[in-house]
Amino acid sequence: MTIIKINPGLMARRELVEWTALIAVLALIGLFFTYQQFAETSRTNASESDRLHVLTAFVGNDIAGNLRTVSNGMEGVTRDYLTHMDQPQADHFLTLRLQALESAIVGIRAIIVVNAKGLITYSSNPVVTGKNVSDRAFFEAVRANPQKSTLYISAPFQSIKPEPDIVVAVSRMVPGPNDKFAGMVSAILDRDFFSQSFTPVVFAPDVWALVVHGDGRQIFNFPVKPGIDGTDLNRPETLFSQHRQTGQVESLISGKVFTTGEARMMGGFNRSMQQIDKTSQLAFYSPAFF
Repeated sequence: MTIIKINPGLMARRELVEWTALIAVLALIGLFFTYQQFAETSRTNASESDRLHVLTAFVGNDIAGNLRTVSNGMEGVTRDYLTHMDQPQADHFLTLRLQALESAIVGIRAIIVVNAKGLITYSSNPVVTGKNVSDRAFFEAVRANPQKSTLYISAPFQSIKPEPDIVVAVSRMVPGPNDKFAGMVSAILDRDFFSQSFTPVVFAPDVWALVVHGDGRQIFNFPVKPGIDGTDLNRPETLFSQHRQTGQVESLISGKVFTTGEARMMGGFNRSMQQIDKTSQLAFYSPAFF
């Protein structure tokens, strides 16, 4: 019988080579899957970026067009009724005009005419006629810097309803002699004014959008997450501030949403119009892919 002696050193080297080869193969497989994951994430992010760009531009243009319609309507009220208020039956026809504008444009809660002292003299909603709004920020903004060709957009504020109800006022100055401040015409907008622009383009249940006033207060979010409209986002840690710090009209930022704590990718878009006093930001959020 022949006895074969095994060299322990040779066996150890063989095992080392086998383990090294196995580790190398597993490392290559791991690198392959890591690359595939990275490539897929990059493709997903690029696709989401393009989608968010299209959505923000589309909705921004739509809201701007709706605001322009409201602005033109208020300008027509000033031109037709507030320049020559001594005309017979002007009061009656002015009220009818305000009510017609409210009915024609979705999301207008009321259209009001305010005199230079802050008193509501005419309204599409008779409930608010006679109320004094001189202490409201949207009145102070127009009185402090009166420009007859400017559309003023207020930060969101609580309406006269007792329950939480955020609205926005858009206003045009009424010029008096020598173009002095003689009052203003304001349209009070509720969430329906903005939601009609977002409804057709929110393409998935995990896509979320909002509008932020130029001063940093959130005006509206859709689909609705209750209790966060009106939040001040003018804070260093918010995605709103990060977008504004880029100095770009459009940006794509990932991080945590200040109001919800969710990890999201945000497509930010500054939308301004000529002769408007504040630039608002639109933001579309989709799931973040890290």
